[in-house]
Amino acid sequence: MDKAPYVCNGCPKKISHCTITHKYTYNARFSDRKYLEKLSDSRAGVNLTKHELRKKDRIISPLIEQGQSLYQIVINHPELDLSVRTVYSYLDQGLFTARNIDLKRKVKFKPRKCHKTQITDRTVFINRTYQDFQTLQLPFCTEMDTVHSSRKSKKTLLTFFFTREKLLLAILMNRCTEGAVRLIFDRLEKRLGTYEFISAFEYILTDRGT
Repeated sequence: MDKAPYVCNGCPKKISHCTITHKYTYNARFSDRKYLEKLSDSRAGVNLTKHELRKKDRIISPLIEQGQSLYQIVINHPELDLSVRTVYSYLDQGLFTARNIDLKRKVKFKPRKCHKTQITDRTVFINRTYQDFQTLQLPFCTEMDTVHSSRKSKKTLLTFFFTREKLLLAILMNRCTEGAVRLIFDRLEKRLGTYEFISAFEYILTDRGT
Protein backbone atom coordinates (compact mmCIF):
# COMPACT_ATOMS: atom_id res chain seq x y z
CA MET A 1 0.00 0.00 0.00
CA ASP A 2 3.07 2.28 0.20
CA LYS A 3 3.70 2.29 -3.54
CA ALA A 4 1.75 2.30 -6.78
CA PRO A 5 -0.91 1.23 -7.58
CA TYR A 6 -1.83 1.62 -3.86
CA VAL A 7 -4.52 -1.11 -4.02
CA CYS A 8 -4.70 -4.80 -3.16
CA ASN A 9 -5.28 -5.92 -6.75
CA GLY A 10 -2.60 -8.41 -7.78
CA CYS A 11 -1.31 -8.94 -4.26
CA PRO A 12 -0.22 -12.60 -3.79
CA LYS A 13 -1.37 -12.63 -0.16
CA LYS A 14 -4.88 -13.74 0.79
CA ILE A 15 -7.03 -11.03 2.36
CA SER A 16 -7.54 -13.14 5.48
CA HIS A 17 -3.76 -13.43 5.92
CA CYS A 18 -3.01 -9.76 5.29
CA THR A 19 -1.98 -7.68 8.32
CA ILE A 20 -2.88 -4.32 6.78
CA THR A 21 -5.86 -2.79 8.60
CA HIS A 22 -7.34 -0.81 5.73
CA LYS A 23 -7.54 -2.67 2.44
CA TYR A 24 -8.38 -1.09 -0.91
CA THR A 25 -9.30 -2.74 -4.19
CA TYR A 26 -9.96 -1.24 -7.60
CA ASN A 27 -13.02 -2.37 -9.54
CA ALA A 28 -13.35 -1.01 -13.06
CA ARG A 29 -17.13 -1.50 -13.34
CA PHE A 30 -17.84 0.17 -10.00
CA SER A 31 -15.52 3.07 -10.84
CA ASP A 32 -17.15 3.50 -14.25
CA ARG A 33 -20.63 3.58 -12.67
CA LYS A 34 -19.54 6.27 -10.22
CA TYR A 35 -17.94 8.25 -13.06
CA LEU A 36 -21.10 8.13 -15.18
CA GLU A 37 -23.22 9.27 -12.21
CA LYS A 38 -20.91 12.21 -11.62
CA LEU A 39 -20.85 13.04 -15.33
CA SER A 40 -24.66 13.00 -15.48
CA ASP A 41 -24.95 15.26 -12.42
CA SER A 42 -22.43 17.74 -13.83
CA ARG A 43 -24.46 18.13 -17.05
CA ALA A 44 -27.80 18.61 -15.30
CA GLY A 45 -29.43 22.06 -15.23
CA VAL A 46 -29.45 25.04 -17.60
CA ASN A 47 -26.22 25.92 -19.40
CA LEU A 48 -26.88 29.68 -19.26
CA THR A 49 -26.21 32.54 -16.87
CA LYS A 50 -29.11 34.62 -15.54
CA HIS A 51 -28.06 37.54 -17.72
CA GLU A 52 -27.97 35.37 -20.86
CA LEU A 53 -31.36 33.86 -20.00
CA ARG A 54 -32.98 37.30 -19.56
CA LYS A 55 -31.46 38.47 -22.84
CA LYS A 56 -32.92 35.52 -24.74
CA ASP A 57 -36.24 35.87 -22.94
CA ARG A 58 -36.60 39.49 -24.18
CA ILE A 59 -36.43 38.16 -27.75
CA ILE A 60 -38.39 34.91 -27.47
CA SER A 61 -41.35 35.71 -25.19
CA PRO A 62 -42.68 38.79 -27.11
CA LEU A 63 -42.48 36.91 -30.40
CA ILE A 64 -44.38 33.94 -28.93
CA GLU A 65 -47.10 36.34 -27.72
CA GLN A 66 -47.29 37.67 -31.29
CA GLY A 67 -48.12 34.16 -32.49
CA GLN A 68 -44.78 33.17 -34.03
CA SER A 69 -43.69 29.55 -33.82
CA LEU A 70 -40.49 28.53 -32.06
CA TYR A 71 -39.05 27.26 -35.32
CA GLN A 72 -39.66 30.64 -36.96
CA ILE A 73 -38.10 32.46 -33.99
CA VAL A 74 -34.96 30.31 -33.96
CA ILE A 75 -34.47 30.61 -37.75
CA ASN A 76 -34.95 34.39 -37.81
CA HIS A 77 -32.74 34.99 -34.77
CA PRO A 78 -29.51 32.99 -35.09
CA GLU A 79 -28.00 35.14 -32.31
CA LEU A 80 -30.05 33.08 -29.85
CA ASP A 81 -27.68 30.15 -30.50
CA LEU A 82 -30.39 27.69 -29.36
CA SER A 83 -32.09 24.75 -31.02
CA VAL A 84 -35.87 24.50 -31.25
CA ARG A 85 -35.82 21.51 -28.91
CA THR A 86 -33.83 23.46 -26.31
CA VAL A 87 -36.31 26.36 -26.43
CA TYR A 88 -39.18 23.90 -25.94
CA SER A 89 -37.30 22.41 -22.98
CA TYR A 90 -36.77 25.82 -21.39
CA LEU A 91 -40.45 26.64 -21.88
CA ASP A 92 -41.46 23.38 -20.19
CA GLN A 93 -39.21 24.28 -17.25
CA GLY A 94 -40.87 27.71 -16.96
CA LEU A 95 -37.64 29.67 -17.55
CA PHE A 96 -39.20 32.19 -19.94
CA THR A 97 -41.91 34.77 -19.36
CA ALA A 98 -44.02 33.05 -22.00
CA ARG A 99 -45.62 29.72 -21.13
CA ASN A 100 -46.63 26.58 -23.02
CA ILE A 101 -50.22 27.78 -23.21
CA ASP A 102 -49.05 30.78 -25.24
CA LEU A 103 -48.04 28.43 -28.08
CA LYS A 104 -50.97 28.05 -30.47
CA ARG A 105 -50.26 24.48 -31.59
CA LYS A 106 -49.12 23.37 -28.15
CA VAL A 107 -52.60 23.62 -26.63
CA LYS A 108 -54.19 21.72 -29.52
CA PHE A 109 -52.28 18.47 -28.97
CA LYS A 110 -52.50 16.15 -26.01
CA PRO A 111 -49.26 14.48 -24.90
CA ARG A 112 -49.04 10.86 -25.97
CA LYS A 113 -49.75 8.34 -23.28
CA CYS A 114 -46.55 6.67 -22.21
CA HIS A 115 -46.32 3.75 -19.81
CA LYS A 116 -44.57 4.83 -16.62
CA THR A 117 -41.91 2.16 -16.98
CA GLN A 118 -41.50 2.34 -20.75
CA ILE A 119 -37.83 2.72 -21.68
CA THR A 120 -37.48 5.29 -24.44
CA ASP A 121 -33.70 5.14 -24.83
CA ARG A 122 -33.23 1.76 -26.53
CA THR A 123 -29.45 2.12 -26.63
CA VAL A 124 -29.28 0.91 -23.02
CA PHE A 125 -29.97 -2.62 -24.32
CA ILE A 126 -26.85 -2.74 -26.49
CA ASN A 127 -24.63 -5.59 -25.22
CA ARG A 128 -27.08 -6.07 -22.33
CA THR A 129 -29.44 -8.74 -23.67
CA TYR A 130 -29.80 -12.21 -22.18
CA GLN A 131 -27.89 -13.65 -25.12
CA ASP A 132 -24.96 -11.36 -24.27
CA PHE A 133 -25.16 -12.53 -20.67
CA GLN A 134 -25.04 -16.19 -21.70
CA THR A 135 -21.84 -15.63 -23.65
CA LEU A 136 -20.08 -14.65 -20.40
CA GLN A 137 -20.57 -18.23 -19.09
CA LEU A 138 -20.41 -17.10 -15.46
CA PRO A 139 -20.28 -19.75 -12.74
CA PHE A 140 -22.60 -17.67 -10.54
CA CYS A 141 -24.42 -14.34 -10.43
CA THR A 142 -27.04 -12.37 -8.50
CA GLU A 143 -30.58 -12.39 -9.92
CA MET A 144 -32.61 -9.24 -9.20
CA ASP A 145 -36.37 -8.86 -9.53
CA THR A 146 -39.34 -6.96 -8.10
CA VAL A 147 -42.53 -8.34 -6.60
CA HIS A 148 -45.47 -5.93 -6.69
CA SER A 149 -48.29 -5.94 -4.17
CA SER A 150 -51.93 -5.07 -4.82
CA ARG A 151 -52.84 -2.28 -7.23
CA LYS A 152 -53.97 -0.09 -4.34
CA SER A 153 -50.50 -0.15 -2.76
CA LYS A 154 -47.23 1.18 -4.20
CA LYS A 155 -45.07 -0.98 -1.93
CA THR A 156 -42.80 -3.43 -3.73
CA LEU A 157 -40.35 -6.15 -2.76
CA LEU A 158 -36.88 -5.89 -4.30
CA THR A 159 -35.47 -9.43 -4.36
CA PHE A 160 -31.92 -10.72 -4.81
CA PHE A 161 -31.18 -14.40 -5.39
CA PHE A 162 -27.54 -15.36 -4.94
CA THR A 163 -27.10 -18.44 -7.15
CA ARG A 164 -23.85 -19.57 -5.54
CA GLU A 165 -25.12 -19.41 -1.95
CA LYS A 166 -28.73 -20.32 -2.87
CA LEU A 167 -29.80 -17.36 -0.75
CA LEU A 168 -32.86 -15.16 -1.35
CA LEU A 169 -32.85 -11.62 0.01
CA ALA A 170 -36.02 -9.50 -0.10
CA ILE A 171 -36.15 -5.80 0.78
CA LEU A 172 -39.38 -3.81 1.08
CA MET A 173 -39.59 -0.52 -0.85
CA ASN A 174 -42.32 2.09 -0.39
CA ARG A 175 -42.50 2.53 -4.17
CA CYS A 176 -40.94 0.98 -7.26
CA THR A 177 -38.81 3.75 -8.73
CA GLU A 178 -35.26 4.10 -10.00
CA GLY A 179 -34.41 6.32 -7.04
CA ALA A 180 -35.76 3.80 -4.52
CA VAL A 181 -33.68 0.97 -6.04
CA ARG A 182 -30.56 3.15 -6.07
CA LEU A 183 -31.16 3.98 -2.39
CA ILE A 184 -31.25 0.26 -1.55
CA PHE A 185 -27.93 -0.31 -3.32
CA ASP A 186 -26.36 2.66 -1.52
CA ARG A 187 -27.54 1.31 1.85
CA LEU A 188 -26.23 -2.18 1.07
CA GLU A 189 -22.85 -0.77 0.05
CA LYS A 190 -22.68 1.26 3.26
CA ARG A 191 -23.67 -1.73 5.41
CA LEU A 192 -21.43 -4.32 3.71
CA GLY A 193 -18.49 -2.11 2.80
CA THR A 194 -17.33 -1.42 -0.75
CA TYR A 195 -15.23 -4.59 -1.11
CA GLU A 196 -17.91 -7.02 0.11
CA PHE A 197 -20.55 -5.14 -1.87
CA ILE A 198 -18.62 -5.51 -5.12
CA SER A 199 -17.98 -9.19 -4.41
CA ALA A 200 -21.68 -9.90 -3.79
CA PHE A 201 -23.08 -7.80 -6.66
CA GLU A 202 -20.35 -8.09 -9.29
CA TYR A 203 -22.72 -9.71 -11.82
CA ILE A 204 -26.45 -8.89 -11.70
CA LEU A 205 -29.07 -10.52 -13.94
CA THR A 206 -32.44 -8.80 -14.15
CA ASP A 207 -35.26 -8.15 -16.59
CA ARG A 208 -36.38 -4.90 -18.20
CA GLY A 209 -39.02 -4.26 -15.54
CA THR A 210 -42.79 -3.97 -15.75
